[in-house]
Amino acid sequence: MFRKLGMAAGCAVFCAGCSTALPAFDHGPVQMDGVRVNADLVDLTQLKVYVNGEKVIDDGLSLPRGEGSFRGNYAGKPVLASCSTRHLMASGATSCVITVGSTSRSMLF
Repeated sequence: MFRKLGMAAGCAVFCAGCSTALPAFDHGPVQMDGVRVNADLVDLTQLKVYVNGEKVIDDGLSLPRGEGSFRGNYAGKPVLASCSTRHLMASGATSCVITVGSTSRSMLF
């Protein structure tokens, strides 16, 4: 009987996890080349990069690979983001290298 209750509870927790929305993963702020940089990965597909609070990149990663290279500009400085996803079992880890001017920073989502 306890075994059945444990299985039912496990299924309920698993199903509840499947029904929730994917979170937005926020990185930042970090200082790069004299500016403050934040990056968000929304629903594991949409990359948003902010420099000093101004959105400079808002673009989607390719599906199903989870890759992309993006360009933006802030105050005459180029802003670049290059992302890739390592798929591990049923999940993945997306890493992006974000460059502002001449400074690069790797972020893991």
